[in-house]
Amino acid sequence: MRWLLTSAALATLVASSADTAVRTERAADGTLRVMTFNIQHGIDGSNKYNLQRAIDVLAKIQPDIVGLQEVTRNHPYYNCDDQPAKISEGLKAATGRAWSVAYEQEWFTPNVECQQSGRGDGKETEGLAFLAPGPLGSTSMTLPVSRIAFAVKLQQAGGLPIVVTHLASGKKNGDARQQEIEALVKWTQKLGAPQILMGDFSAKPSDLEFNQS
Repeated sequence: MRWLLTSAALATLVASSADTAVRTERAADGTLRVMTFNIQHGIDGSNKYNLQRAIDVLAKIQPDIVGLQEVTRNHPYYNCDDQPAKISEGLKAATGRAWSVAYEQEWFTPNVECQQSGRGDGKETEGLAFLAPGPLGSTSMTLPVSRIAFAVKLQQAGGLPIVVTHLASGKKNGDARQQEIEALVKWTQKLGAPQILMGDFSAKPSDLEFNQS
């Protein structure tokens, strides 16, 4: 069984012995709150950099785990912030709980302006991230067209595999998304079932590339 979530979506998954062995310690009713969120580098609705807005959204929902897309580190335009770490720190301040974070870069540039100015620790990168108020173990794979998939096994949900990705965008990239989906399906099958696959798929479920996979 594979649950499929698109960004930005919040799903409440009910664990029952009838259809899955997933268990969660979060609530007595056995629910697991899973969220995927494209933070768009921290740009808010007024087209300004405001990472706190994303933190506030996450703190309000307080999912058991969230998969983020378009997360940056050492990017001059975004204050050279280590966004995964800053979001984790912001959630701890807002919720009173420590949040584990796992980050995997999807691409980088040679730009080391942040490091040279003492505000960063390396090259400019963008990637995917997971945050959860519990421990995370992670693994990743490379997809076609410079994209990746990033997976964790959530311990508080009985080791449930959860995968986040961000497929190629644009109407003209349907063929690229098709290749990515095919690679993704093959890789996620190795993770076992049940599992959750989520992210920003840059397409609608009715689009051709999904129906051919």
